[in-house]
Amino acid sequence: MRFYTKYLIRRNKTRKDGSTPIYIRLSLNQKRVELSTGIFINIEDWDEVKQAINPQFYGSVVYNQQLQKITTDVNDIYNRLVSVGKAFDIIDIKNGYLDIGSSKGVLEVFEYYLNTMESKLGKGYSYGTLRHYGVTFRKLAEFIKDKYSRYDLQVSEFIFTIK
Repeated sequence: MRFYTKYLIRRNKTRKDGSTPIYIRLSLNQKRVELSTGIFINIEDWDEVKQAINPQFYGSVVYNQQLQKITTDVNDIYNRLVSVGKAFDIIDIKNGYLDIGSSKGVLEVFEYYLNTMESKLGKGYSYGTLRHYGVTFRKLAEFIKDKYSRYDLQVSEFIFTIK
């Protein structure tokens, strides 16, 4: 699993005053996403090799510290996801950085339903029904792991279509 970060200037988003935004590109397993850092500078104030703002630019120390903090935060999120041991992708890193709350996973919801069903055995649910749902749960978990190489899918990732 190869994870990279790189800063880039978005020349196509130049403001009227000539300043351009700095974006961070996150790459994981040949998939990438770009996020705005919220920093705008003139193109000539950017050092592409050092991935930093030139020291002659007024405020470069503060901006470079901001860029370093963004890099550190993104790497921390990546390391946290690796340490959990679950499969993840570049979108999970992006959502972690943007602090977007993750929705419940399909298997997590299914497991909650099974636990509820188990607590109500004999009160509307039979053991056979619970057993059949348990088999479905295991097959769904196996399918998600084989098809998506993940341990669970977020409910928000599903796109429902009516035919």
